[in-house]
Amino acid sequence: MVQRLSSVERKSQIIKATLDIISERGFGNITTAEIANRVGISEGAVFKHFSSKAEILQEVLIFIRNTLLPLAQNVAREEISPDKKLKKILYNKFQFFTMYPGVPKVIFSEQVHLADEYLKNLLLTTVKSYSQVIHNIIEEGMEKGLFKRDIDLQLATEAYLGLIQVNVFKWSLMGHTWCLTDRVDKIINYFIKTLL
Repeated sequence: MVQRLSSVERKSQIIKATLDIISERGFGNITTAEIANRVGISEGAVFKHFSSKAEILQEVLIFIRNTLLPLAQNVAREEISPDKKLKKILYNKFQFFTMYPGVPKVIFSEQVHLADEYLKNLLLTTVKSYSQVIHNIIEEGMEKGLFKRDIDLQLATEAYLGLIQVNVFKWSLMGHTWCLTDRVDKIINYFIKTLL
């Protein structure tokens, strides 16, 4: 017998099952029947909560945004030094990717970038907001004399995000066979040296 859950709980199950499938097989040929099977409900039950596969994918991106962005924003408000903020944000992001290895495949998917204008814009606004958090932390470090004052803030922000992307992409290609969070110190130490 299928466990009765609230609509919010069932939606969360569907989103997480979708991310699991994406982690295993990529973004391309995912079906609502496969999602339903993974959750242990009928395909009709999936459509009680979502009108289409496209809506599920929208909610997956919203889940990613509503998790990662507040995590970074909360760290940015903490009373710790900017270098520690950058490290904590990186650790939190890697921990989230470890928990949901399908997330990077969604973020880096051409289907998200090219095929659906709404998904593309949702991802773009999320990346811009996330980038602004990193930009502000680096700027704070400059103002406090922790980092050089002549840093190109945009390039430094992009370099930070690029280091994350390269490591996550490699981790994903290698089948998640090593621990992402184990690389946090090495990445941050390298990045901070570029700012000194």
